Amino acid sequence: MQNLANWVVNHRKIIFALTFLTSLLSLYLLKDVKVNSDIISYLPQDDPTVFSFNEIGRKFGGNYMAMVALESDDIFSYEALKTINALTDSIEKLDGVASVTSLTNILDFKEIDGGLEVGKLISEEEIPRTQQSLNFLKKYTLSKSMYRGSLVSDDGKVTVIIARFSNEADRIAVAEKIRACARAIVPNRFRIYYGGMPMQMSYLSRIILSDMVLLTPIVAVLIVLVLFFSFHSKRGILLPFTTVVLSTLWGFGAMVLLGYQITLITGIFPVLMLAIGSAYGIHMVNKYYEDIRLNSHSQTATQKALAEVGIPIILAGLTTLFGFLSLLTSNLSLIQQFGIVSAMGVLFALLASITFLPASLSQMSIDTRHLNRLNRQKKTSFAIHLMDGFSAFILNNEKLILLFTLAIIAFGAFGFPKITRDVNMLEYFKPSSEIRQSESLMKRKFGGSIPIQLHVKGDIKNPAVLREIRLIERKIATIPDINKPQSIADLICEMDNVMNKRYVVPNTREGVGNLWFMLEGQDILAQMVTPDNQEAQIQANMGTMDTEKIIAIVDSVNHFLQTLPDTLVILSGQSLPEAIHPLAEAYLFKTIDQNLILELQKRDVHFQFSPGFRRQLHSKFQENTLPNSVVEKIAKIGADYLASDESDIYIASKTLRDRFQKRLALLISTNAIQSNQIRTLLERTIPSSYIEDSESLNGTGQSISALVTDQMNRWKSQQIVEFLKAHLPEPIAQSENFARDVVAAIWPLFDQKIFVDQETFRQWQKIALLQPEESVSFRVIQSGMAPIFKQLDSQLMRSQISSLGMALALVFVLLIIQFRSITGGLIGITPVLLTILINFGVMGFFHIPMDDATMMIASLAIGIGIDYSIHFASRFKREHALQKDVYTALKITLDTTGVAILINALAVGLGFLVMLLSHIVPLQRFGWLTALAMFTSATGAIFVLPALIITTQAGFVGNWENFGNTVGKKVLANIQNMNKKIIKKGGK
Repeated sequence: MQNLANWVVNHRKIIFALTFLTSLLSLYLLKDVKVNSDIISYLPQDDPTVFSFNEIGRKFGGNYMAMVALESDDIFSYEALKTINALTDSIEKLDGVASVTSLTNILDFKEIDGGLEVGKLISEEEIPRTQQSLNFLKKYTLSKSMYRGSLVSDDGKVTVIIARFSNEADRIAVAEKIRACARAIVPNRFRIYYGGMPMQMSYLSRIILSDMVLLTPIVAVLIVLVLFFSFHSKRGILLPFTTVVLSTLWGFGAMVLLGYQITLITGIFPVLMLAIGSAYGIHMVNKYYEDIRLNSHSQTATQKALAEVGIPIILAGLTTLFGFLSLLTSNLSLIQQFGIVSAMGVLFALLASITFLPASLSQMSIDTRHLNRLNRQKKTSFAIHLMDGFSAFILNNEKLILLFTLAIIAFGAFGFPKITRDVNMLEYFKPSSEIRQSESLMKRKFGGSIPIQLHVKGDIKNPAVLREIRLIERKIATIPDINKPQSIADLICEMDNVMNKRYVVPNTREGVGNLWFMLEGQDILAQMVTPDNQEAQIQANMGTMDTEKIIAIVDSVNHFLQTLPDTLVILSGQSLPEAIHPLAEAYLFKTIDQNLILELQKRDVHFQFSPGFRRQLHSKFQENTLPNSVVEKIAKIGADYLASDESDIYIASKTLRDRFQKRLALLISTNAIQSNQIRTLLERTIPSSYIEDSESLNGTGQSISALVTDQMNRWKSQQIVEFLKAHLPEPIAQSENFARDVVAAIWPLFDQKIFVDQETFRQWQKIALLQPEESVSFRVIQSGMAPIFKQLDSQLMRSQISSLGMALALVFVLLIIQFRSITGGLIGITPVLLTILINFGVMGFFHIPMDDATMMIASLAIGIGIDYSIHFASRFKREHALQKDVYTALKITLDTTGVAILINALAVGLGFLVMLLSHIVPLQRFGWLTALAMFTSATGAIFVLPALIITTQAGFVGNWENFGNTVGKKVLANIQNMNKKIIKKGGK
């Protein structure tokens, strides 16, 4: 080390030149520093969860959505609708926005002349102006579930504009542009809320930058104050402070060269470096002032100081560096990058402290007046008297100290299992923050702003697949905190509801195709289905950001998806062999039971059928007898069809229609209506002169058959609805869309097709010969933000375990090498182990979650806290060789290195405590917990470490045979009493 000390002093001009050039380059690189708050980028991009998330974004026009909510006394006013339309148009024009959905461009399905019209809910050119038309629009919009709770709140006071981002978009930049659009367009009388992940990321980016601007100067001032009160000299302040400023600057330059951006964690880098980087300079300057009293030449004092503390400084720097490098074991890129950048910053601080700082000291002349003042202060120093008291206390109470240490171990052991994990981005912000207020409104009015996505692969236009999608929607709607599931199946059902007054997926490909055709060319289709119609997505809102709830959501959804068959077989109900009928009926009832229970659990999550009620319900399913009044009514509908323009056979004669009605009523009463029967009935009732050809006869027969069957099914379904209303709790029976959803759930009763899973089909084939009409395979994968959050949570725990284990292993090996003793390594690492246990205990007992920030404290405590043990043990070992008794060796060690440890711990602790002023909650917790870790590490090095060394007479510090272990108790007691008096007087 002496050679390095000589080289530094003799080549200081080269050091100054290199320092200047490196700093100049780093300043130039600062212009390229950028912020990245995208949590998706923190995970490995080849992770299956991330791949699935990105894949669904590529295929469906992006999966990042920003929401702008407008609140007014009444959204259905001309001014409000005009504002919504203007903001929608403005956002649509932004680069990076794939699509926008709002009240003024959403699709609407209307019945017109017995047909279906697909248009816009509100025409852009004809926004209603009169109060009457506005009132009608409001009533109509709020009556439809596809709008209410999705685009407009139940009370009609809040609406949301949803912007979907393209995958390649700069999400933060686009989110900021959306904010700018809203500020420019929306009048002041409206209140604006911003929701969705891009808006959260945008807000977080601004907070990260504002925190850096706010906290860095405050930490700098605190470090300067600590240095001032410690050294009372310009060089004692400027030189350690300059080294940390340089190392921070170089660290930012390295960050840019590595292509890293500022994240939630690396945003604290300047605060971190100012806090911990001063440690090496403090030890160097402290030793310099200690040696300069014995040397009249500044260069000689600098060389001697660097030669003596250079090795401990380097070792302390390496342990801190290893602590940060242990974070590379994490799979989270923000943790890895923080580890690399911080390790480089520590390396730069270390290099500056053993090159630039001593070179600068050697260049300065000795200030005799300051040196004399230091000698006078040393005799009356409060810190020195405090350390003398500590020396006496340790020698008298080493066993008590060790017993207290065991109590700390127990504290940490009990607290550790209580620690929870948290990846809730909302918890990053204070409750009063803009983003928390916005997300609260989004949850209350729209069920949340974070999307859950399910990726469906299969023949999407197949009725069996669409009905399975509806089943999935029913199921996930029963899971707490999942709201408003939507898919292409809902649009098909919505159109069928307008056309046929039933909210179901048609049971034939032709029926689906007729409705699907109406959606062709609409922008919304691309958000739901791929162009080849082989993939679709189900999307819902997640009404929570609580980590435990998110994990429960992901697990619940995945568990249900695992129960789904991967292949469905389509069978014709009319051609089933007799032996299969009971099995088919049981399977059908089971399917309907499942549909019904899920629909009812949407209204009451705990609802279940009792066995007795289930039997009653199944009996209701099997009832086929229609009252005469109903038969007559349905027969009249069938007969009246013959007088309509739609009929291929037109019968104006009421007499003929009445005759047909009577015969049709007899046929209906048999409860077996088929088109060929209607055809025969027409031939026997209607004179041949009315029938042009067999084609018109067949067509009319099929139409009347379908019409009559539909009316019979409607009546039967209505009876089941009334039965359920009479037997279910009123909150369920009177809930919104109850009848619609019940009819949709039981409609398979009336289908002529049955969809069964492949395993059931194989079982049935063993009983009778079956020929399927078709089989269709499909697969569903959960994607969206919920699995991302779960993966982040999982990675947090892995990162904590791996980084902690790696840091302990590296530091332990380094201590063994330094002390050339395994015992020395174990004793040296004890204070930081206690620090970690205290940290975990505090987190557990005070319910502080493990998050992106707090998970790093343990590795940080090891890397930084071990410095104190290294400096103490190294100095004590040296004094052990020079002195004759324990007290003197311990006193000198604490008077010198102990004071430096206190200064360093104070500087670092205060630096981290400044983070309490951060706007980001995890960083606030990180700040005070790290400050606590610095205090406990320093306390452990000053008390626990010497107690262990003295109690065990550790051989790594030297030979104890001729070394006095104790000093008289009376002497110690006198020293303690004297120091108590001095301390009481404030060291005067």
